[in-house]
Order: sequence, then structure tokens, then C-alpha cells
Amino acid sequence: MPDDPWGYREAWIDAFGQRGIYPPGLDSFSEDSLLWCPPERTLPTITDLCFGELRFNGDPGQPASPAEVRRQARALGFVVAQPEWIGEFGCARPNDPKLGGDAVDPPCIQSIRTSRRVGQDGQILFDLVAEVVQRRWIRGTVGQDGSAFYGGATVIIDPHGRVRYVIRKSVLSETRLKRNRMLSNSVTNDPRMEKKVFV
Repeated sequence: MPDDPWGYREAWIDAFGQRGIYPPGLDSFSEDSLLWCPPERTLPTITDLCFGELRFNGDPGQPASPAEVRRQARALGFVVAQPEWIGEFGCARPNDPKLGGDAVDPPCIQSIRTSRRVGQDGQILFDLVAEVVQRRWIRGTVGQDGSAFYGGATVIIDPHGRVRYVIRKSVLSETRLKRNRMLSNSVTNDPRMEKKVFV
């Protein structure tokens, strides 16, 4: 909603702040700092995900068939897996030097579905929302087991097959990796907690 005469954004920011829910790594909680960002580079249009190519069972608001979901996931996965675009989705190639010798699984399209919302002037707007996930296998140190660390992105695709937003958590992020290790260590050292892998 480009215009916000009723102050929806401010209300959401205040509501989360009152409950102590803050996004990490931000210096301020202004509207500009909280906005989703388009991809850093213009990604190719995914023509197989244009709404004219989607196969609906009568109503785009209804879930697609399993075969159609697989087709859509393959179309997005083809772009995600390209070496020149993989980093835009928070994923890494197996031989990326930033992995420091860790292994990664191939990126996975965890889900892809239609989003239907009402626009400012009452019209119905459609997008596709997809989750891209990649697992990184962190090598263990002496006396410690290795663990899994996840990265990826939520991807918003418009009805023309253009990627509007990529909200990513990179599998290469050292900041996230350090935070993950701290959480894992605190759980491992707490006898009241089961050992878990944090994502």
C-alpha cells in the first residue's frame, strides 16, 4: 500500500515494539529501514510463472494441483540454481570459498503458492509467494558435533513473472552463523533443554 493515510505501518511497528519483537541488525525502526527490498540486481523474468501460464483449477485462490506446484517450483528452481543468481536468494554454490570448507545441499523450493489480497482501491491483486531453503553442513570442532545451518529467502513474484521482493537470510551470513552457534551452545549447556538445531 504505497499510501498509508490511516497509519497502518506505524501501528504495526508500535505493536511489535510493545511486545519486544525487533528485527536484528537495524539501527532504527523507521518505515524505510523495515521495508522489504527488491533484488539488488534485476532478476530474469520467469515466464513460466506468469499468471497466464499458471494452471488453476477454476479459481486462483484455491491451491494448485501437486503436478502444477512441482512445475512452478521447477521454474523458480531453475533460476535460483544459476551461478549468477544463486546469491540473490541467500544460497551458495558448493565450491563457494565463503563456506570455509563446509558442504551445502542444493537449494530447495520449500513451497510456492498464490497470494490474493485487496488493493487500495478495492481491486484483487495476485502474487506468487515462494520459500527457498538451503542447508549448510557446519563442520564440528574438536569435541563438538557438526550441525545444520539454514539459509534462503522468501520470494514475491508478480503476475508477469517478475521477482518483486527477495527477503533473504543468507546461508553465508557470518552474523547469523555466530548467533546460531551461541544459541546452540546455550541449549547444549543447559541440562533442562534438549539439544536442538536452530534454523
